[in-house]
Amino acid sequence: MRRWWRTLVPHAGALGLVVIAVAVLVASCLIVPRLLETVADRRLDAALGPGEDAAAVTLSAELDDFALGADTIADIGETLATYPDTVDPPLRAALGEPAWVLTFPDVTAVAVDGTLVRVRLGTAPVMQAGAVVIEGRAPRPWTLGEAVEVVLEQSVAARMGAVVGTTWNGPGGAIVVSGLLSDDDSGPVAQDVFHRAESDRVNGADLVTGGAYIDPASVAALGPTLARAQFVADVPVGGAGLGARDVADLERAANKTAAQGTTLRSGYPVTVSTRLPALLAGLVGAQDALVSLTALIAAAPLASALLVAALAVSVVERRRARERVLRSARGESTWRLQLAAARDAAIPIAAGALLGGAAAVSSTPDAASPGIVPVLAVVICGVALAAIVARRTVVASVVPPVLRVVAEIAMLLLTLVAFALLVSRGLPPAGVDPLLSGVVVFAAVTAGLILARLLGWGLAPALRASHRRAGVAGVLAVARIARGSGRALLITGVTIAVATVTLALGLTQVAGDGLVSAAHRFVGADIRACGDAAATSDLVARQPAGATAMVEVRRLAGIPVTGEGRLRAVTVLSAPTVDLHRVRGDVPVLDPGTPASAVVSRSAAELLDGGVMIGGIAVAPTAVVDDDVLPSDGSAWILLDRRDAADLTTASDTACVLVNAGEVAPVAAVVRQGHPDLDVVDVASDLENRKAAPTVTTLAILLAGAGAVALAGAVAISAATEVAAARERRRTAAVLRMIGAGRPRGVVALEVGPLAAVAALGGWGVGWIGVVVVAGAGGSAERLGIVAPVSPAAVALTAAAATGVVAVIVATAVVVATGSGWSARRVARKRERS
Repeated sequence: MRRWWRTLVPHAGALGLVVIAVAVLVASCLIVPRLLETVADRRLDAALGPGEDAAAVTLSAELDDFALGADTIADIGETLATYPDTVDPPLRAALGEPAWVLTFPDVTAVAVDGTLVRVRLGTAPVMQAGAVVIEGRAPRPWTLGEAVEVVLEQSVAARMGAVVGTTWNGPGGAIVVSGLLSDDDSGPVAQDVFHRAESDRVNGADLVTGGAYIDPASVAALGPTLARAQFVADVPVGGAGLGARDVADLERAANKTAAQGTTLRSGYPVTVSTRLPALLAGLVGAQDALVSLTALIAAAPLASALLVAALAVSVVERRRARERVLRSARGESTWRLQLAAARDAAIPIAAGALLGGAAAVSSTPDAASPGIVPVLAVVICGVALAAIVARRTVVASVVPPVLRVVAEIAMLLLTLVAFALLVSRGLPPAGVDPLLSGVVVFAAVTAGLILARLLGWGLAPALRASHRRAGVAGVLAVARIARGSGRALLITGVTIAVATVTLALGLTQVAGDGLVSAAHRFVGADIRACGDAAATSDLVARQPAGATAMVEVRRLAGIPVTGEGRLRAVTVLSAPTVDLHRVRGDVPVLDPGTPASAVVSRSAAELLDGGVMIGGIAVAPTAVVDDDVLPSDGSAWILLDRRDAADLTTASDTACVLVNAGEVAPVAAVVRQGHPDLDVVDVASDLENRKAAPTVTTLAILLAGAGAVALAGAVAISAATEVAAARERRRTAAVLRMIGAGRPRGVVALEVGPLAAVAALGGWGVGWIGVVVVAGAGGSAERLGIVAPVSPAAVALTAAAATGVVAVIVATAVVVATGSGWSARRVARKRERS
């Protein structure tokens, strides 16, 4: 007897297919979970990166004159130094160096020329120690009876009209500017008046408020004079050493420290607040949406690979049926035959598992742990399948027809329930629902079972008619389809392939258009340049070459907005609306008049009911637009035409210039070079940054991989089906030669084409249902920030792709059938010569 492994050599092709299919399954089970974990880690790193204020922990306290003394600075320093010890891990190790400031109430003072200013005295010892004094000197400690020496940041001094030596007279004494600092945009004062002066309209005049730093030693003397102070410290949270696995513990620690607070050494309570839990909840929600979407995308192609592996194992065992029957006739027990079949199947399955595992570990070294259970399941199921098929080759067993019908009806009901839940609820916001994620697989299996049975019933009349009208090729094709040889497998494979390709192309279009739309909404035009109004006015005056339209939108700080007599938190914007309409066609042109016309954001429209007043000017909102139409610090804003806002406009307000250009990149480069002090963003660069985001790149990889695996699975099923049918085709050809009918042409194409077309139509519909559910309102795409309407071009593209899949399947069947026939004839000629 030959050595047992030599019996596998004649089946090398089918066994190679087993190796490839199992390798794909194992690699996918290992790589996909690790890929999702990597996305979560990268998203957490980005959220906790440098400059992300949302991740900071803020400590604040209101101190009265009893808490303000010679040891106040030391008390605060010691509290901040020991605060991390009160925080639970992993948040404790993630806390960075705190930046803090102690500020006193605003003091209204008078300059030499009679101009009123508000001065907010404060001290930030850590920041001041590293600050660069560009003119004058650092302030000296204040003593009673002398002027309070202060230093200002350069931009604040320019806004307040101050230079070294400027003196303001306040109710508690004189304040003198001893020096100027370089602008510092770090620390808790970055968005406060210490970094950027603010202005308010008071009795028709512009009252400027600016922050001024005093020497830390002055706190003890100023405390009793100014009566109270506010302490604010920002402790940054860094992502170094943290991963997605730490999110739950990080959120728990953040909630705990915010709830318990802390105290100064002197006993004064300190409030602890942080937006970190909300930030982490958003990250978890986005990750859950990605996991749920991944399950929907990956389930079908993985099922296709599993089907290919099962089909290849079954083909090998069926081709070895004669060997099994002979060994059984010689007295070998059934269980030994099953054990031998399991052993033979374990070789290619184990080889595929090792190959897939090696590929996974080489691409993602940490991929071994999360997918080991699915890998073991694949190996065990493959070995068990081989044993079951081997038993059926020697022990006759027939599945009762009633049981088959019941199983098909149950599969149909399961598919209908899955579709109903998917359409009504969409994908779950968290976790993986096997019923919803497997809807494409259920639909494909149902199509393979139900359509195969319906085709058998429906083609019986066509078979009778074909005997009278069609040629030999048509008769053979219809007869084989009606008999059901492999049609269920072929329909299932093609349905999975077309549904997956349609889902991949549709979601790719939705993601691409969603990113473009998000970039345009964020920028507001082709190019946006924001900064001081003087710089933006200069940009408008010197319009760069290549700009087709541009407009300056100013933010009028400190202008009160009232609705029904009550003050509302609404930002006032102004722009020449004729120019603005050229840049943003969704913003209408406002005509001057009384009351003044205005455009309001949707958030502002919810706040402003009844009569609206802006700085004493009556306003009538005439249009409501989305919040992100214009650049603003908040979502609630109201826009006036520049002519109506003339009495409100000040020369120091911040502004943004919106620019449309024929070629965006060159114009954006010119703006950046000519105005380095402006914050310039363009659609092209923002779109590239969005495309490089971990969620987008991962989704692209998943969609491309899913489509490729599903298509390869359908091709493999088509080829395996034709290989299995080769013996029957040879017998049919021999019979036709004996009766002198010749060799019919086009039988394979006539047989496979209709089945593939019917399956492609069903798969195309299933794929688009998935696209609509994912891209619809409240779907996963919206939670991932890539939602966009489905374009007609995508529908045409997916239809063309489905047609291409059908063509590939038919071509594969024809090529394999032709090759099998040629190989059989070559073997026959060799036998004749021998």
